[in-house]
Amino acid sequence: MRSIIIATLIGVTMGLTSCVSLNPEASEVISKQQNQEAIEYRIQSEVVYEGDYLLSLPQGYAESEDNTWPLIFFLHGIGERGDDPWLVAKHGPPKIVGDKPNFPFIVVSPQCPEGQWWSSDSLITLLDEIEQTYRVDKERVYLTGLSMGGFGAWELGLRYPWRFAAMAPICGGGSPFPIHGFGEGKARAVRSLPVWAFHGKKDNVVPLSESQRMVDALKEFGCKEVKLTVYPEAGHDAWTQTYDNPALYDWFLEHRRTNTFKYQRALEQRRRNPIATAFPGDKGIEKAPEVLFHEDFEGASLQSLDKKWDNISNSEGSVITFSKNVSRETSGRRSLKMTSTLGENTGGHLYKVLPEEVDCVFARFYVRFPENPGYIHHFVHLGGYRPATTYPQGGAGERPRGDERFTVGIEPFGEHGEFAAPGVWNFYAYWPEMKISADGRYWGNGLGPAQPAVVPRGKWQCVEVMLKCNSSPNTRDGELALWLDGKLAMHIHKGSPRTKWTGMGFDLTDADGEPFEGFLWRKDSDLKINFFWLLFYVTENAGLQNDVKNQATHNQVRFDDIVIATSYIGPIAHE
Repeated sequence: MRSIIIATLIGVTMGLTSCVSLNPEASEVISKQQNQEAIEYRIQSEVVYEGDYLLSLPQGYAESEDNTWPLIFFLHGIGERGDDPWLVAKHGPPKIVGDKPNFPFIVVSPQCPEGQWWSSDSLITLLDEIEQTYRVDKERVYLTGLSMGGFGAWELGLRYPWRFAAMAPICGGGSPFPIHGFGEGKARAVRSLPVWAFHGKKDNVVPLSESQRMVDALKEFGCKEVKLTVYPEAGHDAWTQTYDNPALYDWFLEHRRTNTFKYQRALEQRRRNPIATAFPGDKGIEKAPEVLFHEDFEGASLQSLDKKWDNISNSEGSVITFSKNVSRETSGRRSLKMTSTLGENTGGHLYKVLPEEVDCVFARFYVRFPENPGYIHHFVHLGGYRPATTYPQGGAGERPRGDERFTVGIEPFGEHGEFAAPGVWNFYAYWPEMKISADGRYWGNGLGPAQPAVVPRGKWQCVEVMLKCNSSPNTRDGELALWLDGKLAMHIHKGSPRTKWTGMGFDLTDADGEPFEGFLWRKDSDLKINFFWLLFYVTENAGLQNDVKNQATHNQVRFDDIVIATSYIGPIAHE
């Protein structure tokens, strides 16, 4: 655990208690300047922030515990690096707050240590802590910086675009090229991030072309509001007249992040501290309070599976066996292999009733298909039954009422042979508002990512699914998310741009699409998530639907290192 020194520049006189609320037991006032205090405290996160920052709270902040306030996050230039936080007040918003007691923003101005550069990971960790500790209006967080801080603002803003309502980089620059590789959610967040850049035409330190290149790239990318103000006679100091201009702060306050982006913020926060990082090799991970279930298949025999699973399908003992083929990340020595045999069986399953019914669940498992796999019919499922049963229920072709069940499968899908077996990852879901199929039945709606996520052959992959219930019977704010090897591959929530929604389902889209109405998984809050189904269901029809005429008799898959939890798990951490 590392200590952080915080120098606070307070716009109103405040008591010590309100200043040290982050960790009162470990806090200590180490210096004062009139109404200013330097406070030492400790903080720990997945990414540790170590440094100093200035904090200004607006006039009236202490008078009401209900109000929230807009925040300006300011990054200084190279000349203010070091271990004296008061240097940061030389320019910009931390300088202005001393002269303008009515400045209506919380202002946070971190100091970059000597010899270092701005780190987006460290900065976002600090911003997380500020938002959790102070009454910040999270829809009105504004980012700005000058010179080195201008470069830092460009990088931070484009890396976490959903965190900011608007951004104003001054005499900075960066690399615009990564934006073309963004997924649908991040791309959409960038396109809706208002940017107002500033630069001096006679700048001989950071050329005007740096800002121009960034602005041009964003316009080409389809950003809705991006502009560049050039001061004809200004050199490198383009910040004085920018920060002295009330129009900048009026422009900030004209913008807020809409509620659409609360999903990205919430998802990011959920996964900020993966459970697996605290348990290298997954050793002892079952002891984490968030973990509901853990299975690594290291038990003594197949019969021992009966002690952990509620229902097992293993036709004549021919489907389920153990295998010595394991992933590099695991600390175990074996995995579970399932083998289906056409004409004899349709594969098998392990079914588990969770020890606790929950509104949000994360399910992580490792999976490996062989080098020459076949197509499959259905795969791993999770969801809720009311009442819970110790065996999987039916309901294929029937739309749920909303009080008795909802289910989601994460399944390889061949798209009628377009993708080689086993196919691409796809959700297969049943819920009350699913669309009707062409034959008048309600078959599961397929939900796919904007870019196809091809299932690898002959190698292990870490798959993690998040299923989140809607918060109330009339609120469409349920969610689905998929991570592959720790990278977000799909996140479906209210407002996600989608293709046309039919009885076949829909795909997300990078381009402008129709906004998804949101998941109403249930119409009764007593229906919760309560089962996990490790399913390997193979039929001849799966091959026929993908134009395979001569199907192999046997089809196989391996599973390992299953964890079910109420928060993000992440891939196995290195020992």
